[in-house]
Amino acid sequence: MKFKFDQFERPLEEIKDKLKIIRNDEADIIVELGKIKKKLNKSVEDFESNIKDRLLTEWNNLNFQPEIERLVSKSGGYHNVEGEFPDIWDLKMREIKNGLEKYIRSGVHEIQENVSKKQDSIVQKISAVMHENVRGIIVDYSKEKWDVDIDSNLKDLGLPSGFWDNLTTRGSVVAAKITAAVNKQKANVEKKYDSIPKLVSQRISALIAKTLDEISEKMDYIEKTLQEVLDKEKNLNAEKALLEKEIQNEKNMEAKCTKKIADIKLLVKKTA
Repeated sequence: MKFKFDQFERPLEEIKDKLKIIRNDEADIIVELGKIKKKLNKSVEDFESNIKDRLLTEWNNLNFQPEIERLVSKSGGYHNVEGEFPDIWDLKMREIKNGLEKYIRSGVHEIQENVSKKQDSIVQKISAVMHENVRGIIVDYSKEKWDVDIDSNLKDLGLPSGFWDNLTTRGSVVAAKITAAVNKQKANVEKKYDSIPKLVSQRISALIAKTLDEISEKMDYIEKTLQEVLDKEKNLNAEKALLEKEIQNEKNMEAKCTKKIADIKLLVKKTA
């Protein structure tokens, strides 16, 4: 038992000091987490607004009428528009989609880096109470998937089936009629894009909340672990008390036996 205590006593004092540190810092860290979350969410809201503004600019600048008039005048009728315009439409839609994805990836990466810096500042505050590899113990955000896939929400961006059949009248159609139909289809695609900014901001906000919640959970885990060590100390003390009581009982028994032996020896001597 003495050996067990000698092995346990030195790290136990270190644990007590660590537990004191983390409990003293816990309130400050919780407040700081709240401030960080608020600040990061504000950056996400700004990012969402920027995506909306970017899309609005894209749609305002998207004008198919010159292309339609050029194609109609080129052939004098419908058939040349039908043959060439779908490629023009697909190209414009993909340019908007690819440009938006690039912008989103860049913005998400910037916010992710910001989250990493904020996380590091928290980790440094509690690193004094842990051993090596503190960063991995707190949270490994790099394993989280930060990509935002917008494909599933956009689906088909092309012209609808039967688009040209609905425009034809005896094999020909004027540019104004084509332009009106194209603008209507443009509005339908625009509605699909409307959900993208909110989708992105919700995804990032959820990741931020998850990261900061994991830090709080690990704080609780650290405190619980350290407390378990202190509880173990109580158990050892209880064991020590029982052992000392047993040792004392043995000493009392030994004293009684020693006295009994002395009495017997005296009796034998007197008898002789």
